[in-house]
Amino acid sequence: MTDERGLTTVPGVWAAGNVGGFAEQVVNAAGRGYRAGAAINAELLFADLDATARV
Repeated sequence: MTDERGLTTVPGVWAAGNVGGFAEQVVNAAGRGYRAGAAINAELLFADLDATARV
C-alpha cells in the first residue's frame, strides 16, 4: 500500500511506476514515478536542512 506520493508503510521505502498500482498504463506509471521522485527529493532536502540547522 502506498500513499499518493509513493511512500509505503515501511519507513524509507518508496514505490514508483507500476509498483504503485497494478493496472497502471505507461503514462500513469510515469506520472507516479515522477511524483515519487519529487517527494523523495523533498524529503532528502528537508532532512539535510534539518541536519544543517542543528550544527
